[in-house]
Parts: sequence; structure tokens; C-alpha cells
Amino acid sequence: MITVANENVLNETLFPVTSQEVMNSNYLAIKKGDDIISIMTKQYSLIPNQEVWDAINFGLNYYDARLKEVKMFKGLRTQWTIVFGKEHRTEISVGDVVDTGIRVYNSYDGSKKLTIVAFLERLACTNGMVMDEVSTEWDAMHRVGNIDMEVFPQKLQDIAVQSNEYISNKIQKLSDISVPEEKLLEFVEIFPQKLQEPVLAELSSANTYYDMLNAGTYVMTHIANRMIESNIKLERGLISQIVSMA
Repeated sequence: MITVANENVLNETLFPVTSQEVMNSNYLAIKKGDDIISIMTKQYSLIPNQEVWDAINFGLNYYDARLKEVKMFKGLRTQWTIVFGKEHRTEISVGDVVDTGIRVYNSYDGSKKLTIVAFLERLACTNGMVMDEVSTEWDAMHRVGNIDMEVFPQKLQDIAVQSNEYISNKIQKLSDISVPEEKLLEFVEIFPQKLQEPVLAELSSANTYYDMLNAGTYVMTHIANRMIESNIKLERGLISQIVSMA
């Protein structure tokens, strides 16, 4: 069973929701009680948040997981963030640990596919700031016949396993691979121009791809504006960028 710190916040996302055919049309009204919250075509497949949450609980039952956060946007899009227990933690070097977790997304207006995203969470500095980076994901559109919720728990387990394998097979090995100068310059170029000078400064003593990762992590968490969407996207893709370069 997933540990939930704030049941009230979770329950606010689990309200009953139904779909009702709009008379003489090809549309469905998605309803919360008597209130219409969205209008979708008949090809839309409604998946209630309660069904998604039940599947998350079932699929991740043995992972000693906790619900770190749940957000709902405009009553239509929901994001659950689940972090796995310490037995799934990997120490890359002394004091440098990586935790794993999963985010699940759902929507009632088609603005977000049913999505599973595995992420890696690293402590970025001693003040408790963390940096999370996407390692792998799966998604499916809300279309009739496109999503089988009976296999969704297995999808969650598969993504969780892939995330752990990603750390073992990819990230831990970065500290053993020397990085050539041309790759350092290639790395600098993925950053916005105003961040390139700080990145270069942090790379001055980089010898391995893991040093490169730490340099990028420092710049993204201490210098970059983390409220800018493009920076968030860059931060979450940093590990995969470096793994592909190595």
C-alpha cells in the first residue's frame, strides 16, 4: 500500500466523474455530478482518477512507496508523484544518492494522455534542493479501445524496473568513462547562451561524464531560473542527454 501523507488532498482529485452523450451529436459531456467540466468527441475514453489511483496502488504495492505530491489543474488534469523507498536508492559515490519514482498523469479534457514517467531524484546540494530527471516513460491517448486498465498496473511495474536498470546500466558507469574535450563543448551548446559561461566554468575540472553531469546539475539548480519551462525541460533531460553522448 502506498503511504499517503495528506488523504484530504488526494481525495479532492478522486471525485466521481461520468460521461453522457450529447443528444443528436457526436460529442460526450464529461460531468462532475451535474456540472459539465469538458466536452469531448465520442472517440474519447473516460478514465476516472479513482480507477487510475487504484491501479497505481495495486501495481506499486510492493515498492514501499509514498505519495510525495498530487496536483490537479483546473479540475481537469491530475499529476501523482510517487517516490520509492530507501531499498530502491542507489549510491553513485559517497553521499551522492539517486532515488527513483514514478509520475502518473491523467486528464478529463484530452490535454494530457494517460502517462507514466519514471524519474530519478538527486540531491543537488546540502540545503536539500533536489533535481529530478526523466529516465523513461509510457503514454496512451484517451481513445476508445486504446487503453486497457487491467494491464496498467503491469505497465507501472515495467517502468519501475526499467528505471532501476537505467541507473545500474547507465548512470553508475558514467564515473568510469573519460570525457573528451569535443564532448565537453557539445555539452555546453545544449544550454541557453546566458548559461554557457557558468557551465564552462564548472567543467574546468571535469574528467568523466559523471563530472559533466554534476557540472550541469549545479548550473541548473543554482544559477538557472527553474521557473522557465524550457529550463525545466532541459533539467529533466540532462541525464538522458549525457547518457546518449557517452
